[in-house]
Amino acid sequence: MGGKVALLPIPLGTADFLVHHIHAFTIHMTVLILLKGVLFARSSRLIPDKVNLGFRFPCNGLGRGGTCQVSAWDHVLLGLFWMYNSISVVIFHFNWKMQSDVWGSVIQSYGSSLSTCGLFFLGAHFVWAFSLVFLFSGRGYWQELIESIVWAHNKLKVAPATQPRALSIIQGRPVGVAHYLSGWNCHNMGILLSKNYCSRIMARRI
Repeated sequence: MGGKVALLPIPLGTADFLVHHIHAFTIHMTVLILLKGVLFARSSRLIPDKVNLGFRFPCNGLGRGGTCQVSAWDHVLLGLFWMYNSISVVIFHFNWKMQSDVWGSVIQSYGSSLSTCGLFFLGAHFVWAFSLVFLFSGRGYWQELIESIVWAHNKLKVAPATQPRALSIIQGRPVGVAHYLSGWNCHNMGILLSKNYCSRIMARRI
């Protein structure tokens, strides 16, 4: 207007709240995995002789309580994996924000009665993706991750009174399956509800 660019504040909604929490989760996981790789590259309470096993060593399975994904090489791969996840969420958020706030093609749906289905769909994706953490991770991976969090809390003098313990492989699998199935069902439910609603609206217009 008048050769100047007018900027208006964009109010944040529930979808922004969800996506920002997903950003925080993926970034925290990436940083914690890299921190864990540095702290426990040579030894840990779970495997004190890591330095003798080398940069890469195979999973010992249930013989040592499920010591999978605890070598330095595993941390490189896991760090790259979660970094890719973080970047993917940023790309998704940017595209969604452009369509919603810049092009105005999505924001109309969030102002309609279909907004619940859209938020249901978005939240179910997070639950479904979170299940992969439990399904594809061994106990050692989570135990050392928890130990790195406890170490940080001790350094900051905010250590909890209770010491957390990671799930075993046997416990983690059903938790992962429960997240996977619930996320998948809610994801499909959001699609089906929105389709049924749109079909009813079209039938009324006809």
